Amino acid sequence: MYIKINSKQIKLEEKTTFKERFKSLRFNFTELKHAIKFPKKRFLNTVFFVQRVDIALTDKEDRIVYLEENVKSERYFIHKKKTYNVYLLPLSSVKHLAIGDYIKTYNKK
Repeated sequence: MYIKINSKQIKLEEKTTFKERFKSLRFNFTELKHAIKFPKKRFLNTVFFVQRVDIALTDKEDRIVYLEENVKSERYFIHKKKTYNVYLLPLSSVKHLAIGDYIKTYNKK
């Protein structure tokens, strides 16, 4: 799957199991070049993230309800209002998004 942000195509990985979600970016020293989606998740912590990321929290229709840019390690995000999905994005991806925009996913043919 892919998402498109400002005419830039970004590969999207979906993490659904507990083990995948827990591992995600913890102790990963390589730069994030793709996006990661955590479906059905309202809480995120960046404990033991070794790199900075951009974060987008969306509702069930993938409409953005919260954005955070250049997030460092050891941060906690609890945004209870309508949050349903969490996206971890490469740095500088959030600059081209705004609250209320939609994140559209598609399969590349």
